[in-house]
Amino acid sequence: MIYYSAYCGSLWLASLFSVIQMLKEPENGIPEAEKSSWLEVFEKMLHKGKNSFEEKLWTGEYYRFDKSTGSHANTIMSDQLCGHWFLSQCGVDDSFVFPESKVRMSLKTIYKNNVLGFCNGEMGAVNGVNVDGSIDTHSIQSEETWTGVTYALAATMISNGLIKEGFKTAEGIYRTVYEKIGMGFETPEALIHTKKYRGIGYMRPLSIWSMLNAWNRNKAQDGHHGVSS
Repeated sequence: MIYYSAYCGSLWLASLFSVIQMLKEPENGIPEAEKSSWLEVFEKMLHKGKNSFEEKLWTGEYYRFDKSTGSHANTIMSDQLCGHWFLSQCGVDDSFVFPESKVRMSLKTIYKNNVLGFCNGEMGAVNGVNVDGSIDTHSIQSEETWTGVTYALAATMISNGLIKEGFKTAEGIYRTVYEKIGMGFETPEALIHTKKYRGIGYMRPLSIWSMLNAWNRNKAQDGHHGVSS
């Protein structure tokens, strides 16, 4: 990643948003005068960062990989909304930072290209896809499917009302790990469609629990999002 990137950028914006929320807590031990000063600093930083994020990375369908001049700059990254995933798991409304319409458009683009366009939609979400639909082979990471990222992506879809898409995304990696390669109890971090894997017993796949959290939050909202068609 070079210069501005969707992955690092979304995490940075989520971090700024979180700091602001902590500063707004009434009993956080920070003197009021100091609190107001820091709030001004971080709110200004968040506004500037949000505008830059949208201006430099939004393509109209998704947030590009980064703002470099390389061939992979426009890659569709499956984890481009990582910061939004984090905030959605906290149960906060982050639509000011990550507009709901753009989040859903990005998720639909990822689902179409990184999920359905990869291994017949039966292996989760590949990390990187070029705009022509081919797998990004710029690095070993870009052509891999990361188990934990796929589950987090599925949770993000569920949080945003893309219920069927979320479970379809998770089903691919689940069936691959448990039924096809029999590694459910030593879940690998990364899979390559050429029958290779690495990082067994990795912790990131525990993000599968974020799917349950997303599902429970949807139920608590009495079907606010509904099931997508």
